[in-house]
Amino acid sequence: MRPTEGPECVPWPDADASPNNKDIIDNDMIDKNTVIKSDTYINPINHIKGDDVHDGKDETDVMDEIDSVREMFRKNIRYDFFSKYPDKYDINTLDDIVEFMAEEYVCGGDETLGGHKVPHELIKKAFENFNALKMKYVLQSLAENTTRVKNTRKYLLRTLYDAPLTFGIHQKLRFQNEIEGMAE
Repeated sequence: MRPTEGPECVPWPDADASPNNKDIIDNDMIDKNTVIKSDTYINPINHIKGDDVHDGKDETDVMDEIDSVREMFRKNIRYDFFSKYPDKYDINTLDDIVEFMAEEYVCGGDETLGGHKVPHELIKKAFENFNALKMKYVLQSLAENTTRVKNTRKYLLRTLYDAPLTFGIHQKLRFQNEIEGMAE
């Protein structure tokens, strides 16, 4: 599990958070164990912006909820299946994705994805609809990506959010291509 606070947390400001990110990094980060001292710092994993974001829950309650949600996602995507084939599936990437989803599910907020404001409840619903086939689709999509990604967090969030919506169309198009290939 990734730490969200303390000396183990390597802060990395969100690309959209401040026009002066270079200044923040240069002035406030001495080494990889230095935490940015700022009231406006946004944790890129889960957007924790102080003590009041979790409706009165203490850190232990939040971490317990993340653990519970992580296990729910592992069950939904049949994590045990993927772990049986480490040569075919990158388990480290899968672990990172599941961790990201759990933290975003519990601690995230509304997001702007593709220029549109997306309520946190819709993001949560998309994550709840994940299964093994959709996760396989996401892993393949990430592996096939050849474009430069400027904001990895937003890219991953958008990929995960869109996957339940685009998976069915992807399968239909793939099936049509296979049928057409067989007819030739």
